[in-house]
Amino acid sequence: MNNQLAIGPANFAGQATAWARAASSQLDLPAWSFSRLRSFNFPSDRSLPPLCSRFEPRQPVSSPSVTEALADATHIALDGFLPLSGGTVAGSLRKDIRELQGQGCQLALIAHGSDIRNPISHLRRVRHSWWRSAGIKYFSQTLRVAVANQALLKRTELPLFVSTPDLLHDIPAAIWLPLTIDPQRFSRIPRAFEHEGPPRVLHLPTRRQPAIKGSDEIIPVLRNLHSKGLIEFQESEPVPHDEFIRLISHADIVVDQILCDAYGATAVESMAAGRLTISSLLTTRELLPEDPPIIDATPDNFEHVIREAVGDTEHAKALAAAGPAYVSAVHDGRRAAAALAHFVS
Repeated sequence: MNNQLAIGPANFAGQATAWARAASSQLDLPAWSFSRLRSFNFPSDRSLPPLCSRFEPRQPVSSPSVTEALADATHIALDGFLPLSGGTVAGSLRKDIRELQGQGCQLALIAHGSDIRNPISHLRRVRHSWWRSAGIKYFSQTLRVAVANQALLKRTELPLFVSTPDLLHDIPAAIWLPLTIDPQRFSRIPRAFEHEGPPRVLHLPTRRQPAIKGSDEIIPVLRNLHSKGLIEFQESEPVPHDEFIRLISHADIVVDQILCDAYGATAVESMAAGRLTISSLLTTRELLPEDPPIIDATPDNFEHVIREAVGDTEHAKALAAAGPAYVSAVHDGRRAAAALAHFVS
């Protein structure tokens, strides 16, 4: 049988689907995504049934509800360290792995962030880490998950892909699987800094508690600069993806985060749209093969960074204009397919 690739079940931000399509087009092999939930209207190619309750009894991966999603797959990239069946208590990724290997499937794991990121290590590396204000309950919960998943990784010795490069700090042997988007979706958006009035600044927090992106520090600064007429702050709550694309098309500057030492989907799409992108990379830059056109910022210098950007719009415009080329080179699916090629070959 020729190799066939299935990726799921997390499909966060539609990435399992994007990676599957990249593998299919670049590697010329059947590839598809599968997932349980369609969050924010991100589609998947095949579906697992929804969980009835967190204590739903676990079923083996040979059950029809799972085999339909995985039918004919020779290689499976298990996305997000999520079990394939059963509730959050009854489900067992470890058992899923053992049963799939018993069926002769080649397996890999994909991590996205807090599923593998050790908060203690992050605190030691990043002086402004968001873990400092996350609260003991969330800190303990996430530490427990990361330790358990790293132990599973060590026990199974499966190859690990990571969707954001900062996770290479936690697992140096992992393979970066770059987030993948369609750059053409942003090709008709008007250029940044080409309108009358002050620069428009957009920030979209993902959650308030804990404030992972640093929104508690970002929003007051932007509101203050807006009140002084230096910027036009486009304040928004989390929105569906199509609405985010509309918002970004009206912005000049996109503030992703200032606490994480990483860049994710928001920054990738901001660069693809030719927006000046502000994030916190710092120690993660040294792990990247190319330097992304992202301005670093932390809580200590965030206001200064914004003031500097709006004070020199020609420099800001040039840096923003470099974004689409970077995304086309790194995040259009070719790099992701090349990473997956080592797994499916």
